Order: sequence, then structure tokens, then C-alpha cells
Amino acid sequence: MLTQKVKWFALGIVLLFSGSGYKNASYLLNVGIEKQNPYLIWQAFVLGESDASAALLNLKLSDTSKVLWYDVLALNGNIDAAKYLADNTIHKGTQTHYYRLAAEQGDANAQFEYALLQDADLSEMQRFLTLSAEQGYPPAVIAYAKFLHAKLDANEADILYWLDKASKLDAESAIKLAKRFWLNHNKKDAIKYFEHAKSMGNSRASAYINVLQNYNEQTLNALFDNAETGTDVNCLQTIQPIARSLESMVQAVSMYNDFKKDERLASLDMCLLVPRWLPENEMKCHFDTSTGRNTCDLIELASYKKNLPFSHMVFFVERGKAYVQNGIMYVDLADEYSVFVHELAHFVGFVDEYKLTEATANNYCMPDSVPNLLFYEPSAPEARKKLAWWNELFDKTQLRINMPDDIEGKKSVATILAGENALGQSKAQKAAPIDNTGAGEGVAVDSINVEGPSLIEPEPQPSLSISSSRACDSLDIKSFKPTSEITFLEHHDTENIPALYIHMWQAMLEEKTDEKPLIKALFNAANQSKNADLIDHWADVYYSL
Repeated sequence: MLTQKVKWFALGIVLLFSGSGYKNASYLLNVGIEKQNPYLIWQAFVLGESDASAALLNLKLSDTSKVLWYDVLALNGNIDAAKYLADNTIHKGTQTHYYRLAAEQGDANAQFEYALLQDADLSEMQRFLTLSAEQGYPPAVIAYAKFLHAKLDANEADILYWLDKASKLDAESAIKLAKRFWLNHNKKDAIKYFEHAKSMGNSRASAYINVLQNYNEQTLNALFDNAETGTDVNCLQTIQPIARSLESMVQAVSMYNDFKKDERLASLDMCLLVPRWLPENEMKCHFDTSTGRNTCDLIELASYKKNLPFSHMVFFVERGKAYVQNGIMYVDLADEYSVFVHELAHFVGFVDEYKLTEATANNYCMPDSVPNLLFYEPSAPEARKKLAWWNELFDKTQLRINMPDDIEGKKSVATILAGENALGQSKAQKAAPIDNTGAGEGVAVDSINVEGPSLIEPEPQPSLSISSSRACDSLDIKSFKPTSEITFLEHHDTENIPALYIHMWQAMLEEKTDEKPLIKALFNAANQSKNADLIDHWADVYYSL
């Protein structure tokens, strides 16, 4: 090993000069510096010359000589030499060795670096991280505070102490401390440290301050009160967001504000209510590791035996896949607004346009109620009804027909397609040939132009495009969508909602206005509780719909 060789080398130098006439350490140092001779300087060091180590570090040495002499110095307690050798190698074992030498001499930087290398020895890591932090080394203070914050058995007083010290150096530490105060029911100090984080430039701090200053935790009973919702509840679909923690409430408010500003959805008869903040003990939620889904138990709601003043709910949970079931949506802290919008579409029956799992495809790959997918060849007679509906809605997006309200007998495109068109051709004769080669390749389907004096003949307009979808590929069932574009139902982050889909969305809102999915969910909860009184109540409500 190099270090062992250097020890013998250094010993030889000492013996060589100990037998010579050089006994004055200062003289040896001066001559060594003048002649740039590391051997003389080292002898001065051995004889106790305090400036010898610094002089040896300042010599212009070759890389090989530098490693030899710096190693000698490091072994003799020189911190700078040890750190130089640690910083100038990519070998983890060598780094660990030299940082340890410097760390044992009390160098805070070396203690911190050595601690970071102790991934296999937690106690060693904690020991040296603590030593470094206690010296006030900023990266160590921040790291140690973070370590204690994540340590399940850490003393709460220690956590608060170190987070407070770290918060003076780091905005994220101030955020952590603020959240800790909130968990300890100290709202005043929570706001104080969120404001401190904001002053340090943290972009998220304002959202926490807004929630703590403008929203309060509520009891479950508050869900039955439609006052103070902040919006009109007389919508075809009324959605109540529910958060169960400070973190999820911040997310819920953010998505609520994004929804209010989302011009894509502005024409839809759909209301998103002001988020409600329920403490975690108000309703039990369970994360299923086998499915990756979170589910909240509605039995507490069902026990009130009251109808809710909204048609759908959104639970903002800590973790779990985003999904919709029986009028209830689940999104977790990792989900973005685009995921929320994607899941909103499932409330009216839209189906994902990416390849579904076999189990999911079995549930959706044939029903006529799926608005955005066609499960027949577009040229097949069974496809006519869906194509007519798509064409009618597509015409609304293009404003292709302009008929004054006072003209008698005007017909919609859907009416024309249902029988004979204005030119005397049947819809089967009018349908364009379909080319099904390749998913996502658009195929035009002619819409019907009614001729007459009431019509405006503008420049040629786009026609409805039918494209293959991959949705049902797992069952080897062909499916088609009314666009050649990649939509938000295939990749939510495209955020692309074609105008036709907005018209389909509104049409489905109108069609499903009498559906009460939450009633079914409450009925199911009552059944699972095996409470006869609750079962009878919700059975009466459910079957009276």
C-alpha cells in the first residue's frame, strides 16, 4: 500500500538527516525553501518547525512527489494535505481514508464529507454529521436537520432546534419547520416560518400562507351545508373537492384556481366547489399496495342519512393512482392539473385513448355509451348512429351551416344523416371510404351540406377525421376516435382537448343529468357496513331514482 511505503520513506529521511549536521530546524526550513528541497523541509518539520508543513504544501512538486509528501503530511495530522488528497481522487476508498484523517483533526468540512460517504454505517454517518453541524458548518446544519426530520424516533425538541438553525440558511428547512409546527397545532409559528421561507425566495410558501389564513379544517357535517361554496351549485354536474391534510389542501386550492382560469372548460355546465378541508380522523382512507389505489370509506357520510348537495367528489390523498369510481375521483400529491382534467372527463364516461389493460378493456370496449370511441368499422351500418352524432357536434365546432331561426323546416346534420340528405342520398351512400391502416392516421368523413338560399358557401372547411385508437388493442378489438390528434385522453400532459370533445362533454353532461353516482357509492358503503338500518335507508333512496 502506498501509505505504508511512504511511512518507511519518511522514516528513512528522518534517519538520514538525524545523523547529519543539520540540527537547526529554522536553518533546514530556510535552506529547503531556497533550494525547493522537500527533504530538508521535512527534516525541519520532524525537528518541530511549525511553519514546515505549510512550506511543504507550497512547494512546486510533480504530481507523483506531491502525492508522496502530502500523504506524509496527512498521516502526521495535516488537514489541508488530507483534504487535498481526498478532493483529488475519484476512488471512494481513498476519499474515505483522507477525509477521515482530516475529520479526526476536527475539520468541519471533512467531517461533513466523510459523513456523506458512510452510506453503509448509519451510526458513523450520524456521529460525524453531528460533529460538523455542531461547529456550524452550513451544509451539515441543513443536512442534519433534514436527517432528524426524517428519522422516526428522533426527539421532537431536537428536530425543532436543528430545523430552526437550518431555516436561517435554507428556505426548504423553513418550509419543513413550518409544517412541523402545523402538525404540532401551532398555526401562528407555522405561518411565521412559511413567511420566512417566502422572504428567502421560496415560490411555494405563499400557497401555504394562503391556505392557513383563508381556510379552516371542518367537520364531516359541513359537507351537507351548501352555503359558503363560493359558486353557483345549480349545475348539471357539481363537484366537491376534499382535502385531508395541509399539503393536499394546498394542492386542492391550486387545482381549483387552475380550473377557474381554464378557458377550455368554461363553456361546460359543470361547477367545481370551493375545496373543503377535513382532518384525517374525520374519514378513514386506505391505501391498497396491491392495486396502488387509495379508497376512502364513505360509511361516516352514509350514517348521516342525508343527500349531499353535490353530484361528485374529489379526494386529494397523499399517494395512490389517479382514478374515478362511482362519482368519486382520487388524485395524489404527485398529480398535476392535467391529470385532474383527464380524470374529470371520466365523470361523464370518456374512456382513455391509450392501450387499456385487459381488465379495463373488458369493461369499456363495446358499450354504446362511450362518447369518444367507436367499436365498429366506420363503414359498418352499426356505426351510423355514432358517426351522425359526431358529425352533428363537429358541425357546431365549424359553424358550417348558417340558417336563420325563422326558416321553416331547417334540419340538423343529425336529422339528415338519420334518413335522406338534401341531395336524396342515403347516409350509407354518402359515407366516405375508410382506410384503417395504422393507428392515429386520420380518415375524412364528409359532413352534409344542405343546399338552399339560406346557406353560406364559405371556403372549404375541415371535415371530421376518424382515426384508429389503441384503446382496445389488448382484446384485439378495433376502436376509432373522432380525431387524428393525440388528445388529453391519450396523454394528459398534451393538454389537448379538441373542440369536438368539449361539445361531446357538454352533451354527456346533459344526458347524465339524472344520474346520481354518489347515491350508489353511499348505498355500497351501507351494504359493506352490514348495518340494516343504513342499508334500508340507502336502498330506498337508490331504488327511487
